[in-house]
Amino acid sequence: MTLGMVSACAPKGGIVSERPTFYVERLSTSYSGSPAVALSRWASGRQIFLLDNTYRLTKTITLKNGPTGGGDLAFDPRGDLYDADSGGPNPTGQYLLIFAPPYDTPTTRIFFPHHVADSIAIDGKTGVFAVLANAAEMSDDPEVVFFPAGSTKPCAVVVLANGTVLGGGASFDAESDLFFTQYVGPNQNLVSISGECRPGAPITYTPPIPGVDGGPQFNTFDQLVLNKGFYDVVYTYAHPAHGSLGKLLKTTTLNKAHGSYVAMVALSSNGKALFAIPYFQKGAYVYKYPSGGNFTKEIALPAGVSSIAVNPPLTP
Repeated sequence: MTLGMVSACAPKGGIVSERPTFYVERLSTSYSGSPAVALSRWASGRQIFLLDNTYRLTKTITLKNGPTGGGDLAFDPRGDLYDADSGGPNPTGQYLLIFAPPYDTPTTRIFFPHHVADSIAIDGKTGVFAVLANAAEMSDDPEVVFFPAGSTKPCAVVVLANGTVLGGGASFDAESDLFFTQYVGPNQNLVSISGECRPGAPITYTPPIPGVDGGPQFNTFDQLVLNKGFYDVVYTYAHPAHGSLGKLLKTTTLNKAHGSYVAMVALSSNGKALFAIPYFQKGAYVYKYPSGGNFTKEIALPAGVSSIAVNPPLTP
């Protein structure tokens, strides 16, 4: 294997600062088939579970080192699996891990000095990916780091205000704008950055959203989908515009799974179902979207789940 150093390049616009060096480690690659769903383990262990399109467990990836607990997962259009390996419930991990089939070990690891690699989002149209990197120390500033498709060299770094805490999860919409949340007291603000490798200034939407659990997502109609805490409710909004949240279009109630409240963590590839995890319980469940109701499929696993990614990813 080789170990190299990559420095970020600052695009035009003036909102991006020069960044400390990234450390990129490339490992050997080999290729085979791809799973349909990946799930990261919550709170203990270092496992990622891979399932086929019948939700049968076909492989368990066990990482040899790094933080315990889950990381944030996403598939790119080629079927490579990305893991923002922050760990949980106390995130400390500073690596983005990239797995190519057959997903035995990471084929690439990108280190984020002075930051925690909290969330990963991939644009299914352009392949550009973004890492939400919270500050590891109070003296550091949180950052949103953009990479071109298939590259380990950042094309843009958006530095946010010191003291800002980014929420978990992020998504690109149909216009290739990145959406995420940041904490404001007990609530969260929805924020977007347009332009990908030539980013504009972040836009904050009002009003703040109480009780958001997990990052913003977009369905096949480019509508905003949010889960609000472990209260079995998923909200679908018209697309945000002009600094304001869109109109609330649909409220989806997810009935308890074996007596446990559940929280949505991902939409299916075709947008007709969603994946939800039970509160402090093992496994995951599949529900119809947007109708909700009772779960249609139980995914039995030996551990709790923190993040779910689908392959191919849903493209708004």
